[in-house]
Amino acid sequence: MVEATLPKIALLGGTGAIGKEIVRHLKNSEKVAEIALLCRKPLEEWKPEEFKPKLTIIEMSDFEMENLNSIKDQLTGFHAFLCTLGARVKVGKELFTKVDCEYPTNFAKLGRELEVPYYSLLTSYGTNPKSFLMYPRVKGQCELNVKNEKYPYAVVFKPGFLEARDGEKRVIETIMTYVRIGPRIYATDMGLAMAEHALESWNAPKDEVKFENIENNDIVKYAKIKKAAQ
Repeated sequence: MVEATLPKIALLGGTGAIGKEIVRHLKNSEKVAEIALLCRKPLEEWKPEEFKPKLTIIEMSDFEMENLNSIKDQLTGFHAFLCTLGARVKVGKELFTKVDCEYPTNFAKLGRELEVPYYSLLTSYGTNPKSFLMYPRVKGQCELNVKNEKYPYAVVFKPGFLEARDGEKRVIETIMTYVRIGPRIYATDMGLAMAEHALESWNAPKDEVKFENIENNDIVKYAKIKKAAQ
């Protein structure tokens, strides 16, 4: 077991809708020693004096492996890596693949090199590395890449439609607000679930290998249990 009393958690994707919710949940937690946020540009709401854990902001131009290797010293001794990066398909195949697969994979590789015991990834329901559609194929390939890193504990969160996202409103989100079909979860619950899961699972035995997919309905149930316990 990891000897540290409280975990150090690093998050890639903290400026996105779910990343924001994770940060908002962890900033008031007394169960975390340090939060490291990897980003291109920090959010104004990230004020160190308002965080109970130590806050470390690491600004980077991109998340290529070379750049990630340059911050190894800052992330040595961390216990959990969380990734919520995501782009829109309309940005094009090259950029979408980089943001939704290459960067999360690089982050996972870095974590294994640093012997981080826990890695969690946000993707989506319906992913498939063999799909002829780009969105599910790229995300499915990323999941496979993370699985192949053989973490002591790696978990993929696969939510359905994300409701009440904090950020730019998308047309499909407006439509889905009224068309109640398919799996869905509130963004706040999604962020809470990822944060709480990391807090209870970061100390995975380093001599084990575990990979888990958590689907939308189970995420909803998990978030409900955690909210009731607060």
